[in-house]
Amino acid sequence: MKIFDEKRYKIIFICFAMILAALCTGCKSNTKEEHLSDLLNLKDEKIADVYSAFFSPPIAQNDKYVYYETNDKNIIRVNKRNHKKTSILQLGKSRKIEGGICLSKDALYYVHDNSLYKCDFDGKNVKKIISKQDLKKLKSIWSIDGVKLYNGNIYILVNGEEFTDMILKLHPDTKKFEKVAEVWNPCFYENSLYYIGVGESGIHKVDLDTLEDKLVRGQKWKKEFKYNDEATRYNGIINNQGKLYYICNKINQKITIYSYDESQKDKEEYIFSSDPGCIIYNSTKVAGFDCDWDNEKKSYMQVYDLNTGKEKRILLPDDFSFPDLLIDDILLYPSPMKKDDFVKVFKVQ
Repeated sequence: MKIFDEKRYKIIFICFAMILAALCTGCKSNTKEEHLSDLLNLKDEKIADVYSAFFSPPIAQNDKYVYYETNDKNIIRVNKRNHKKTSILQLGKSRKIEGGICLSKDALYYVHDNSLYKCDFDGKNVKKIISKQDLKKLKSIWSIDGVKLYNGNIYILVNGEEFTDMILKLHPDTKKFEKVAEVWNPCFYENSLYYIGVGESGIHKVDLDTLEDKLVRGQKWKKEFKYNDEATRYNGIINNQGKLYYICNKINQKITIYSYDESQKDKEEYIFSSDPGCIIYNSTKVAGFDCDWDNEKKSYMQVYDLNTGKEKRILLPDDFSFPDLLIDDILLYPSPMKKDDFVKVFKVQ
């Protein structure tokens, strides 16, 4: 009798465990992956306009929170679990366009009023890392326009007398700077910085340890290149899940995405079905704008997903003028009203 009871309890326990496992599996499969469009008010959000949204956007997120800066200099935190919004910082008056935000494992970094700051994830323990006075020590540099963290180092985007964007490596303890490169469309990948050369003439690679700069695709800039319609133009570089891609436009060829290979064996991944007048991208998507879709009056964006290999045609809002940033599943674009100092939010379906 005792043996029978033990067997019965074992059978009941095993059945219960199987049912529980099945329920858990079902919960996981039915859990919807949340995106920025689920956490932001698409109609009413007034996201701050920043100098270089591609390098240092006004939105950043980690596993728990989404942070974004508003046009009235508020930094808002959204809890991903319960969608609760909290204003954690009121930055105060400064120049009209800010320098964006980014996150480390334990801190929020932001550029405000030509200075670089960091604080806790709740907006407390604010510390000024670089001030206006520190910036004056750099000859011919006018402003800090963005901040990026990579491999534990701080990189800032600056602008100066030559009106050229430059990336500097910051040593916060000594407040010393190292020039990395004068850049266009920078991309960090495997301890290197890849960027588009002047005039979209080629792709450069900078070793972030030695700061050695070498041309890896295309050609060096020359004055006559400006008027050469037959030259290849490079439009962007993308780090997608450990692979590097670049976008270019060759003579008699539509804009094309290639996967980059160190041994020069680059692979053609995708050709845009029409010629976009403007290209923007993030780590997973490339979008073309002003595409000629049968000369229709409405504006569309042509989106290619690097992960799925599929293309979508998406109708844009009536007040759309030009793109500012593609991040996760939303598109930021400037408000059409000249008096407005914010960007609008559109969900990329």
